[in-house]
This record gives sequence, structure tokens and C-alpha cells, in this order.
Amino acid sequence: MRHLTAAGVCFGLAIATIVGCSGGDELKLVPAGGTLTYNGKPLAGASVTFTPTKGPVATATTGMDGKFTLSTNTKPGAAVGDYRVAVIAVAASAKTESVDLTPKEGAPQGVNPYEAGLQNQAKSLIPEKYNNHEMSSLAFTVKAQGENQFAVELKD
Repeated sequence: MRHLTAAGVCFGLAIATIVGCSGGDELKLVPAGGTLTYNGKPLAGASVTFTPTKGPVATATTGMDGKFTLSTNTKPGAAVGDYRVAVIAVAASAKTESVDLTPKEGAPQGVNPYEAGLQNQAKSLIPEKYNNHEMSSLAFTVKAQGENQFAVELKD
């Protein structure tokens, strides 16, 4: 009987640990987005990737007016924190071809796995330095309160 009670206690603790840990760690996202321009003009159809120092990546695609709204793991918004930004914009003719957008395992060091999916596959419309979040020098902070609208300005 004593053996059954010890096993029951262990089972109960295991269930409590699983239930207690699964619900409280949901990622809190805040609305975030902005406008992307290249040499002062809106850049349509570009992929924007916000890579945090810690946590999940936030991504977006720009509209015809260069505006974008970030999402994280298919949910609207971005987590609060500091981000380095990469932008990928390829020629329209290249977009109609089959371009692999899946994250790449074993991407070169310093290259976000999402960014690696497009590198060297199509003609870039912007300087290559913007394709890599570590080389772009674009950095923004998503804040818990206030407006998180960023002006992402690319130049030659």
C-alpha cells in the first residue's frame, strides 16, 4: 500500500508540474509595425524580419505603400525587447519563380535561418547588407506601452 501511495504522489506532482508550467509561459505580444522605404520611396512586397536578442522572430511583408504589421509565430504583434532587422526585397520576376522560404538548418553563423532561405536565390532590389540582421545596422526596440511604429529607411 505504501508503494502505491508513493507512486500516486509522484504521478500527481508530475501532472501538477506539467499543468502549472504549460499555461503561464504564453508569449505576450504587443502591436508593432511601420513603414519601409528605400531611397525615400515605399518598398512594396519586401520581407521584414525582426530578430530579437532573445525570443522568437517577428516577421512581416510590406504592402504597396511600404507599410507592414509584424507577427510572431502567426500571431499578430511582437514581443517586447530589442531587435536587429533584416529586409529582403527581390525583383518581381524572381518572386514568381519557386523560391524556398523555409528556415534553413545549418545557416551560416550570423544569418537568421529565415533570411538564409532567400539569400543568393534572386536578384536583390536593395543593398545586400540589409539581407542580414547582423550587418544591416537596423535596430529597434519594441516597448510594452506606446506606439511601436518604426520607420525602416534603407539607402544605397
